[in-house]
Amino acid sequence: MDSIICFAGAHVVIEDGQVCPDGYADGVAAGPRLLEAGRRLDFRDAHAGSRHPRTAIGVSADRKTAWIVVVDGRQTSSAGQTLPELADLFVGLGAADAINLDGGGSSTLAVDDGQGHARILNSPIHTKVPGRERPVANHIALFWGDDR
Repeated sequence: MDSIICFAGAHVVIEDGQVCPDGYADGVAAGPRLLEAGRRLDFRDAHAGSRHPRTAIGVSADRKTAWIVVVDGRQTSSAGQTLPELADLFVGLGAADAINLDGGGSSTLAVDDGQGHARILNSPIHTKVPGRERPVANHIALFWGDDR
């Protein structure tokens, strides 16, 4: 089933379908959905049982906590995760809802280094080269401030 993750300031929801609820202006179509109301979902994705780099977001039931998880893979230091393993990780964190965003070489997590430059926190892999970033057109940028 198609799913979408929607943002409105510091608020985030994961919904079925491709339309964000009223009040949510930004959304990213994604999937498959990993958890819904604390329940693990069945995965029919062809790569669900294979280990790959993964990127996913989870949200607590009270909507006060969100997690961004990036799992490295296809490297000596990390084989990646299956979608059921990723769902289990979110259950362990306390998420009620979670969604897989993308994987492979697109799985890159960066933060501002305080000097206005990106600092990569994980080890992305592209064309079988660990540390090489894949050029991608889409990303999610989150900003933290006092205007929550």
